[in-house]
Amino acid sequence: MTKLAAALATLFLIAAPPASAQLRRDSNPVVTATLAAAAYWHGTPCGGHVTIAEGTSEVPPNGALTSFDTPIGENAVTQVPATFTDCLVRLSPDWHEWVWDDQEYEALCQLMVHEFGHLEGFSDEGAQPGTVEYIHPDTAPLVAPCRHYRLLYYEHGQRRPDIYEYQPGAWG
Repeated sequence: MTKLAAALATLFLIAAPPASAQLRRDSNPVVTATLAAAAYWHGTPCGGHVTIAEGTSEVPPNGALTSFDTPIGENAVTQVPATFTDCLVRLSPDWHEWVWDDQEYEALCQLMVHEFGHLEGFSDEGAQPGTVEYIHPDTAPLVAPCRHYRLLYYEHGQRRPDIYEYQPGAWG
């Protein structure tokens, strides 16, 4: 089982952080991106029950696919988002380790905001280019909750920037 699958094998019950809360910068980048997405949309979709899992070959490289059930069938974004159940975001297996996730955090975060938008009832169809809901969210300006992120690793309660902090270009 990959690190992503192991880290995300359980159902996340994610509550939107208070507006004044700072996101933890020493946590799993996938979880942090999920919290940033909830902050961007001002709440957690699906009654707080969203499963984040590793996808398989159907998920595009460095992408994600989101699915949910509605009273009239799967992925019916015309329905009221409060009725969505069995909400699932499947991340590409490319998002499989923290070094990569941290180095590419802004793209991961923007992608998670885009996918949570589907759980808020927004479709790719009709979305304007340059917006986070456009089919290519990486072409939109980076949304505020995804800016200025740097994963901080801790060892024995002490910050170790000399070894672990990401520096642009340092990892290839």
